Amino acid sequence: FAPPPMKLATVCAVLLAAAIAVEPYCENGECAEPKGSHYTAAHTTAGKVFVINLPWRKDRLDLILQELENADALPAYKAQPILSTRGIVAPLVDPTAENANLPWDVIEIVDAVDGHNVTHLRQVMEQRNVSLLGGLNAWDQLTGRSLTGGEVACAMSHVQVWEQMVQENLPFAVVLEDDAHLQPAFTARATHVIREYLMEGKYDFVYLGRQPSEAEEESTEITVDAEHGLVEPRYSWWTVGYVLTQRAARTLLGPNRLFPRHLFVVDEYIPLMLASTQLDKLHPSRRFTEQFFAQMGQPKLRALSWPASALPVRVQWDHDVQGTELYNSDVSRAPPFVLLEDLLDGVYAYPRGEHGGQGRLLRVSAGLHFSQDTLPDPGHESADPHTVYQNEILFVLMTVATEGNGGYLRFVKTCHRFGVPFRTLGYRQEWQGGDMTGPGGGHKVNLFRTGLDTLATVLTGHCAATDDACREQLLERTVVMFSDSYDVLITGSPAVLLQNFLYHPSMADIIFSAEPFCWPEPHLAPKYPTYQSNSFYKYLNSGGFVGFVSAFQSMFAFAGPCKNTDDDQAYYTHAFLDNLNEEDPTFHMGLDTQGMIFLAMHGTWEPDLHLDREVGTVFNTKTERHVPVIHGNGPYYVKAQLNRMGNILAWNYLHVNGYHPARETTDALSAQHTAVLQAYRTNASSCPHMMVSVVVEEQFSVAHFATFFRALAHQSYSMQCADLLVTDLVNLGQQHWANVLALVAHDFRSIKMASVASDLEGMAAVQEARERAVETALSSDVDLFLSIDPCVVLTNPATLRELIFDNPPGLVAPMLTRQDVLWSNFIYQVADNGYFDHHKHHDWLVQRQIPIAENDPTVSGKYPLQAEANVACLLYTFLAPRDILAKLPGAYHHSTIPDDPDVAMCASLRDRNVFMYVNSLQVWGHLVPDRRWADD
Repeated sequence: FAPPPMKLATVCAVLLAAAIAVEPYCENGECAEPKGSHYTAAHTTAGKVFVINLPWRKDRLDLILQELENADALPAYKAQPILSTRGIVAPLVDPTAENANLPWDVIEIVDAVDGHNVTHLRQVMEQRNVSLLGGLNAWDQLTGRSLTGGEVACAMSHVQVWEQMVQENLPFAVVLEDDAHLQPAFTARATHVIREYLMEGKYDFVYLGRQPSEAEEESTEITVDAEHGLVEPRYSWWTVGYVLTQRAARTLLGPNRLFPRHLFVVDEYIPLMLASTQLDKLHPSRRFTEQFFAQMGQPKLRALSWPASALPVRVQWDHDVQGTELYNSDVSRAPPFVLLEDLLDGVYAYPRGEHGGQGRLLRVSAGLHFSQDTLPDPGHESADPHTVYQNEILFVLMTVATEGNGGYLRFVKTCHRFGVPFRTLGYRQEWQGGDMTGPGGGHKVNLFRTGLDTLATVLTGHCAATDDACREQLLERTVVMFSDSYDVLITGSPAVLLQNFLYHPSMADIIFSAEPFCWPEPHLAPKYPTYQSNSFYKYLNSGGFVGFVSAFQSMFAFAGPCKNTDDDQAYYTHAFLDNLNEEDPTFHMGLDTQGMIFLAMHGTWEPDLHLDREVGTVFNTKTERHVPVIHGNGPYYVKAQLNRMGNILAWNYLHVNGYHPARETTDALSAQHTAVLQAYRTNASSCPHMMVSVVVEEQFSVAHFATFFRALAHQSYSMQCADLLVTDLVNLGQQHWANVLALVAHDFRSIKMASVASDLEGMAAVQEARERAVETALSSDVDLFLSIDPCVVLTNPATLRELIFDNPPGLVAPMLTRQDVLWSNFIYQVADNGYFDHHKHHDWLVQRQIPIAENDPTVSGKYPLQAEANVACLLYTFLAPRDILAKLPGAYHHSTIPDDPDVAMCASLRDRNVFMYVNSLQVWGHLVPDRRWADD
């Protein structure tokens, strides 16, 4: 070993060598075997520094080791230790070294649990005897959304460290996540609190890094040591760095490993266990804390920290070329823990309350799946339907989608994030309900009616043939919600949806969404009840409704048949009004005039809707309520507003909860395209066939063209699978292109030059060149089509591969800008004429920052923003999968936009309900000036 100070290269060599297994930690007959790097060093009075790191993130490991070296926190060893795969075994500290007085003598790298593969994560949980609080449909106690695989894996990784501490009987441990950024005073401050407060038994836990839940709460923190700036912390998030004692590790694990057996988000769990946390004031769920501490006991750990401005550990941020901080969390990149297959055709079991069948939020059971034949037993001891279901209400959401477009995928993702079980009706079937530009949609009524009958058949199939009471009971205890999908966002958990229905003031058996317009038959307005005349939302909207299965059956029997070409809203409106006139109705229909469940956006202006980014929901100021189902009904400007809201609600998971848009497996695109991508994910050499179209509209230097084509050729996607098509509209000459393309002649599968008719010039020539490229790609039967202009310079070699794997059902482009200005390759919002209209979200995306509290002038500061945004138009470059490429012919001609083929294409795709996405999750490259830049 090198003499002190220890060389980082030597440390890395030592830290990357075969794991030494240890005996499992057992308590009261239950054992848990930590996985990862372990040591067999003799027990000493010194503690350890644990660094939690995913094995495939060696870049993060190198970074944190460099941080430790810079902070003089690495022990200096007298003799070379035994090597292991990921750590040091039996180290001997050199007593003559300058930093020999550290309170720890080991830096140990712990293999973090990986939450990116949720199926494998569940297997690891079973092996380690770990389960979630709430079971399969566990949700985040603060936001109501489903947990992510990263959150579950992160909590398991910290549990792994605590169990190892107990097993080795360590007096204390410093725990660092690999994105920790150590401040200059880290070692001195950590050493001081360990020796003066932890080892003296005064305190049990020290936050080295944290995020206070509320800025104003810092003023209530009690000062313990003014000289060293120590305070007793209030409710704080983050586990990026902390110190804990042996007593704290045992307390956090809980009696008989209570926490690992009832796991939830670790940085919400730790503050619950601290005596200084003001639980009643800060935690949103009093019932949750009461139930939790009934088993765990009241918090007993005494905690210390520093004010947020003086913490010795902060989060390590990435930076783009302009110096903007970028969030890059491995926890946030993982998908939701609940799998799509858990939700598809699933049923949510909701405990019944004590009065009138009303539900009460007590627990969440595992998803129950129904098919044509079976409904699995939800886990009760008796298989008797009376016993099985008498204390539960079942819930499922049904929707209609005949194609997998961007709107449908967005709907699926929102259901996924909030753990809402859903069933898609009519998927891949021919739509027979009209073009929906006017009255129509009766096909939805019939698809829903068929799906409802199927569910009823499955439910009653569990009853004996003569047991009418059983069948009646099941149908009366099963709640079905119907919602459109292409223009709908779900922002509430199943428990929220059910609670708002079961406790709705109307007490109706079926509740429909309400809107301010009596459509499509305005003459029916006077027939609506007068008691709701004071409400802004007075009239029935058919885009969302909820009720009991038995009530729906009665409604359809009462309303009669509906043709596929009839209007669905007119059908339900007549059923509602006729039901009002019944003297003794067998079911009652109501409207959600107070907006407890649904929001039909048409007629509600954008300023009336406040996006609560802390919760990820929409607050309607007209009703003064958060709305869990948001429907962008109406014309395009309403759809555009919904798209913007969808972006913000998705971004919430980034800047508040660290959410990273996950690549969720759906069949939104064709089976053929999905199979191609799956093969590419498995084997990089099985790259999909791509056509790269370059239309040269501007004169650039030979050096620039060389840079442009080399950047393309050096992408991690193999261009040996790509055909390059270059269309020269400025006549640069044969020799020019011979010189330029010779640089990449062997990098592409083929290279071809193309031209347009000599009598075409300007935008007409561009239009023709774009159309011909699309036709050539379609005739070549490519899997992917990349359109890229020479003003685009891709500096990130992973750009194409990342965009291919991103795989949205639409066009996608990397976000590109000119340095130090807001000029970009996308239009976030268009004006009535179809051209650029400025919107603040555009600036947020380009600057990669979003205000912390946009509507509160007393709160300043910004969150880093990396996102995938649904935008109005893409310029300069885009990637289209095979399915979307088929929608491009003729798109560059649009009657309202004759002078810009690229903007015309965007308008055409919006008309065809094709989404366009810009991806700012990484820094991909930049733009150089072109004609648009000069014109601007």
